Amino acid sequence: MDGLLAYRGRFPILGDCVYLINHSLAAMPAAAEERLLEYARMWRERGIICDFRPDAGVRLGPHFYNSEDELRHTVEQLADIVSSGAYARHIGAAARF
Repeated sequence: MDGLLAYRGRFPILGDCVYLINHSLAAMPAAAEERLLEYARMWRERGIICDFRPDAGVRLGPHFYNSEDELRHTVEQLADIVSSGAYARHIGAAARF
């Protein structure tokens, strides 16, 4: 158990409180927060709001309020992300810290 104490500093929330939430994935390390912000920023700059699911990818939930142009833009952006390889730096982001 003492070996794990070396990692405690990577989890900012543990400096301020006792983390006893048994239904979560665990405390988020600072590096994960930074990578998720980078991921969200990439999508926002493309004009798209979506959800990230660790080890599952992107979750898009189009609604009947979305126009065909918005959906077309999203598909075009997805194609660009795949063809340019921009997604590669986010692979395994949830697992790295």
